[in-house]
Amino acid sequence: MCLIYFLLNIGSYGFEMWLPSIVKGFSGQSDAVVGLINAIPYFVAGVVMLLYGQHSDQRSERRGHVAFAAISAAVGFVLAASFKNPWIAMAGLTIAFAGLKSTLGPFWALSTAFLGGTAAAGGIALINSVGNLGGFFGPYLVGIIKDRTGSDMAALLLLGGALLGMGLSALAVPRTQQNTPHERA
Repeated sequence: MCLIYFLLNIGSYGFEMWLPSIVKGFSGQSDAVVGLINAIPYFVAGVVMLLYGQHSDQRSERRGHVAFAAISAAVGFVLAASFKNPWIAMAGLTIAFAGLKSTLGPFWALSTAFLGGTAAAGGIALINSVGNLGGFFGPYLVGIIKDRTGSDMAALLLLGGALLGMGLSALAVPRTQQNTPHERA
């Protein structure tokens, strides 16, 4: 679970910290317009995250939902890296961010399915502590790659690779017998 959250944070923080620079690079717009464009992935991700979390709850399934959203994010990063067309690149970034954020609800539901009682508090703290190191490495690695290559392409592929690794790691998590909210009451 620590590895999954670490990879999520590499992708998430790497994306969020560098999004304005990436959008500025492919759009060539003013800072004010770039700020407005940056709102698009956040709005879409908010809507998708809500609907995806509801779908995961209705199916009482977490592992596949985490994996599918993470792999979708990886595909979005590859799209953004592969096309020079700013509309396609923005669509890829929006898909990537919606996938990233959609992993969160099912991920935390999945991680708590393995923990109970006092172990839950310690386990969640450990997952958060180790996983949040990805929040340092993601932006740092994106910056290094952008400096060395002068391009966003390799950085976006790194972020996509982290999310692909996350999705595959989620599929490696053993299936659990998860109760629906109605069964817990």
